[in-house]
Amino acid sequence: MNPQAQREVRMAYKPVFREKDVLVVGGGVAGMEAARVAALRGHDVDLYEAKDALGGELVVAGSHSFKHEIAELNQWYQHMLDHLDVDVHLGKAMDVESICKKKPDVVILATGAVPTIPPVPGTDDPKVVDSITALEQPEKVGSSVIVVGGGSVGCECALGWAQEGK
Repeated sequence: MNPQAQREVRMAYKPVFREKDVLVVGGGVAGMEAARVAALRGHDVDLYEAKDALGGELVVAGSHSFKHEIAELNQWYQHMLDHLDVDVHLGKAMDVESICKKKPDVVILATGAVPTIPPVPGTDDPKVVDSITALEQPEKVGSSVIVVGGGSVGCECALGWAQEGK
């Protein structure tokens, strides 16, 4: 999370010679970090997030009680953006026309990734939900759950639901 750790002198963020208007599209961890570093260096930063909250996948990743550090990281980023006077615009999707109207000096696109659902027969069944949907909309998860996939996300979901008594 901190590329400067133990290299604070060699990798110090140096102030800019000329302040620029920086527009960051995306309020996940990458967008918040880009906005934070640009503001630390002295730029005027606007961050636009299409959703009504910052954090992107940090929100989902920090939703289990045993992953509270991730939720805390999201809160820390939000505090830092506020402290650094980054102008955060929530619920505002940006397109090329909107960006051009703002006339920023620099645009940083940090719009994230889209999860891939493998072509497994039955995934179109109404009872089947992907992990992100299940974590964002817990009401879609019943009391009896089958988790397909034993990677870290699958194991964390299984553990979290088992702790809930499912």
